[in-house]
Amino acid sequence: MSTFYILKCDYNEALKYTQLGIKESTASNKLNYLGDLYYHKGLCKALLKIDGYLEDFENAKMIFNIQGNNIFYEYVKEKMQKYVNNNEAM
Repeated sequence: MSTFYILKCDYNEALKYTQLGIKESTASNKLNYLGDLYYHKGLCKALLKIDGYLEDFENAKMIFNIQGNNIFYEYVKEKMQKYVNNNEAM
């Protein structure tokens, strides 16, 4: 659901669904999409200029690293740097 709202540029609604997804994933110990959810949470926060996005990106990187998913790890690392630079410029 969060991806749908991100594509619609409705970042507040996307953030709501990512937080719900993280809560449900951790409560049920289904961690398959947890890295994606943390990435989406960080992305929404960065776009909305809400503090805490770096921690969410770091959580996503850590999960992808543990899973051995180097492609997504590097993707999040690249996007994280982009948003750090963009938010510092403002």
